[in-house]
Amino acid sequence: MLLNAIRVAVLLALESVMGTIAQSFNVTTPIFWQNTTITTPVTARIKTSENAFQPIFDNLVNQTSNSVEFKDNPPEFSMPGTFFWELALFDYLTNQTTYQDKVQSYFASVAKDNPDFSGQYLDTALVYGYAAMQAHRAYGDPLYLQYAENSWAFGYNWTIKPADVQAGSFPGMNWTIPPQCSVGTLAGGTFWQALGSDNTYINALATGLFCSLRIAC
Repeated sequence: MLLNAIRVAVLLALESVMGTIAQSFNVTTPIFWQNTTITTPVTARIKTSENAFQPIFDNLVNQTSNSVEFKDNPPEFSMPGTFFWELALFDYLTNQTTYQDKVQSYFASVAKDNPDFSGQYLDTALVYGYAAMQAHRAYGDPLYLQYAENSWAFGYNWTIKPADVQAGSFPGMNWTIPPQCSVGTLAGGTFWQALGSDNTYINALATGLFCSLRIAC
């Protein structure tokens, strides 16, 4: 439910900005489109988006300790990170710094005891690296770039390298890496869990997040 609320808030933010941008293009609107003119002022749309964030703020706990959690689902590590990036993205799209202090304090809370934002599941832990990229783009603070690099380094330890494929093995794992899979090499694939032994599941979301960090870092 919270993730849906986050998505609604960001969609409203996107509409508030992209609607204005779209109106600036000289294009012909298809005749089957209806009610395409956005008449609500941008300031009103931004305010609606900010209001959509409030229930999510109300659900946050441990905002100033060594973690950031939600009341509805405290163990879910990725949810706060997702919220961080949506706040930063909102500020970037609306060209403001409304949530800069909150994003900074949230990141500091998590980084205090977990500077590389590591976790058992790569597809949730690497969300923080992506969030740091969004925050760096929005606010320009080099600390966020360091956070992203720390997250990248964690993901790198659980990503298959060309040398691993050539050797046919991954450090600490009881698994023979095939030289090819059905779509090509396994090099660049990121494991789902930061575990050794029989952990052989390569996760698409973890791989995509690591790839985005690799490009940025």
